[in-house]
Amino acid sequence: MTRLTLLGTGGGRFVTVTQERATGGVYLEDGVSLHIDPGPGSLRMMRRARLDPMRTDGLLVSHCHPDHYTDAEVLVKAMTQGQHGKPGFLAASKSVLEGEGGIGPAISNYHKGSVE
Repeated sequence: MTRLTLLGTGGGRFVTVTQERATGGVYLEDGVSLHIDPGPGSLRMMRRARLDPMRTDGLLVSHCHPDHYTDAEVLVKAMTQGQHGKPGFLAASKSVLEGEGGIGPAISNYHKGSVE
């Protein structure tokens, strides 16, 4: 059975600052566990929803805005059990992985090296 958990519905500059609606992204479980756009507060919101970040199989980061990527590197550590376990996967836009138009990259080479 597919399970979809909203870890916040906020975004943009001021909602990100106040975290009134949280910017933790979306967590999708359907045979694999995928965290989409893990912005600030993702880990806190996962804990509140009783989701274990170490059971995450992959991350999808749509673009290089802080409300979409700030917890991504921490989640890479969690899903790879400190980079000693399963590799997990990362799907992300060019701006997130390489930088584009003066923005990014958002994920370090160190963290990219531990995921597929």
